[in-house]
Amino acid sequence: MVPAQIGGEAMTNPTPAPQGLQPAPAVPRLAADKAEVAALLGVCTKTVDRLVMTGKMPAPVLLGGSSRSKRWPIDGPSGLRRWIALGCPDRKKFEALTEEEAKSWIP
Repeated sequence: MVPAQIGGEAMTNPTPAPQGLQPAPAVPRLAADKAEVAALLGVCTKTVDRLVMTGKMPAPVLLGGSSRSKRWPIDGPSGLRRWIALGCPDRKKFEALTEEEAKSWIP
C-alpha cells in the first residue's frame, strides 16, 4: 500500500489496484496551445508569435471569444501536422492549398 497525502495527513489506500487493469486510452488532442506549438517546432513562444505576425505560419483559432484561448488545430486540412508535412509554407500558400483541397471534396 502506498501512502497518499490528503489534507496534509498521510493516508493509506486500503485496496490495491486490480491486477491486469488497463488504463483508459488517451483522448486525442484536437488543438495545441502556444507552448505546445513552440515545443513541437523547437522554438520559443516569442518565435511562434513572430511567425504568426509575419504570416509565416497558420494563425491560431480563437476559441470561446477570448484571446487567451487561442489554439492551433493539430490534425485535419488546416492542422499543424499537415502544415509541417507540406514543408511549412507561408500562411497564404497554406490557406490556398487548404482551399483547393476543400474544393476537391465537394461532389
